[in-house]
Amino acid sequence: MECRRCKLIRWGKHRNGTPRWKCCVCGRTRSREKSRLAYGLIKKYLIDGDTCHQLAGTYRVHPDTVRRKISRAFNQAPPILSPIIPEPCWLITDATHFKHWGCLFVTKATGVKHPLAVSFHYKECFESAIEHLKPLGKLAVTGYTTDGKKGLVLAHKMLFPEARGQRCLVHIQMRVGTLLTTSPKLLAGRELAELVKRLPTVKTTVGAQPLVGSI
Repeated sequence: MECRRCKLIRWGKHRNGTPRWKCCVCGRTRSREKSRLAYGLIKKYLIDGDTCHQLAGTYRVHPDTVRRKISRAFNQAPPILSPIIPEPCWLITDATHFKHWGCLFVTKATGVKHPLAVSFHYKECFESAIEHLKPLGKLAVTGYTTDGKKGLVLAHKMLFPEARGQRCLVHIQMRVGTLLTTSPKLLAGRELAELVKRLPTVKTTVGAQPLVGSI
């Protein structure tokens, strides 16, 4: 049975040259493996909302150890592949916020599986959006889709002045649902909510005509 409060000290080397460690409490010897960041730690921190002190109690480590592991994951940007990008292309950019830590910017192109740009920033603003989109400035972009935030839209307009902008239909639905609530009392509100529900089915300009005619 492993000791739950191991206090390891250097205890020679393994025959293959790997340093060995011995626990002062239970007396067991072992080779300390290189620490790896557990997926569960990041999940509990970002999704479940556990604090560093709570995670330290769960994993039986010091809170500073949890902070180092989490910061190591955040400071290391994920590898960006070099997919074949059809030009001209249509970009889709969104930002996901993680509590007080900051936000993650991701930009993809329609028809391309892997993201074109991924970057971490302290907040979602015009300067952060410009820094995120600069590596894509040489692409031939016909249009872009965003969540409608002013900073993100202005950054696209500055880097791609000839491109057309569109607000994400999901974000439109979320905003209208917030304003109208799930059960609008007025007839106009119910009709508008019904039109918004049909927005995701629109694929072309021709398909939008029935919705425009019903307004």
